[in-house]
Amino acid sequence: MVSVFIRHRVSDYAVWRQVFDAYAPQRRAGGEQAYRISHQLGEPNSLCLFFEWDSVENAKRFLASEDLASTMQRAGICDQPEIYVTEEIASGST
Repeated sequence: MVSVFIRHRVSDYAVWRQVFDAYAPQRRAGGEQAYRISHQLGEPNSLCLFFEWDSVENAKRFLASEDLASTMQRAGICDQPEIYVTEEIASGST
């Protein structure tokens, strides 16, 4: 499985969420299969995003797109996002 992890701050979660939801068709077309949104405790505008993607190549291509960069700016991202593309090497339960 290919996962994408993004951490960034936004100026206003409600505004960011509207842009995020409106961009869903582009994310799916780019290879996104699922997502989860979390925030740091006590910091509702400090977001941690977890995505499942169909391939490393598609994830990297999507993340490098100018369209995504302009959409993130419009969404009110306040800092340089931390972005990681990972491949699962093990899983389990306790």
